[in-house]
Amino acid sequence: MPLGVTETRMLVVSPESTSPRGLAFVVLMRYSGLAIQDAAALARDRMDGTLLTLRRGKSGELIQADLPDPVIAAPGGLPADCRH
Repeated sequence: MPLGVTETRMLVVSPESTSPRGLAFVVLMRYSGLAIQDAAALARDRMDGTLLTLRRGKSGELIQADLPDPVIAAPGGLPADCRH
């Protein structure tokens, strides 16, 4: 079952997710619906503006998702040389 509002808030304010990488991961998982493996291995070049396009690692299924602004802004805190 998806996380509820309370569980999502607990993740966002947890010490692990206060780092830019942790926060980007939690927000991406929340809004994209990606599996953990796909979210963890997601390369920045899979984004075109707000459109995320990739093939799932396990099934090869094509995924396209229009992501909201909080997801797009989250990786801004990561170093520019970080590819994922």
